[in-house]
Amino acid sequence: MAEEYIGNEVFYFKDISSLDTFNQTIGERFCINENKTFDRDMIKIQIKDLIFGVCFLKDEKRNGDVLVIRTDKMIDCGKIEIFEEVKNFYSDLYFLIFYSNEKAKYENFEKLLGKIGNDMLKKSIQKIRSEKNVI
Repeated sequence: MAEEYIGNEVFYFKDISSLDTFNQTIGERFCINENKTFDRDMIKIQIKDLIFGVCFLKDEKRNGDVLVIRTDKMIDCGKIEIFEEVKNFYSDLYFLIFYSNEKAKYENFEKLLGKIGNDMLKKSIQKIRSEKNVI
């Protein structure tokens, strides 16, 4: 497995072909000592065309940090149910959230979703404004 650090806490993983390999890589890369616990239950999210997985790693020293992880291939992450429709969930974009306790885990998750939502809203407003200026 090849890994590339892009900067600003963005990692690009090459040659990841399955969710098991992805989980193993996260564990090997970020759980160096016993005080860190990687939660292998990924939260799968689809917002319009944005599809990503969210993983959690218990690490008191890095509480609140979020890493962005990209893979060179779409990985089958299992099933997802959207509006009572069950389908396979594939993604090449993941967020790894570090937390110190259960309360912080969900607070950090909410902050991430808020940032993503705000960014999507800003882009939508910019698109609407640019379309209004085009005649």
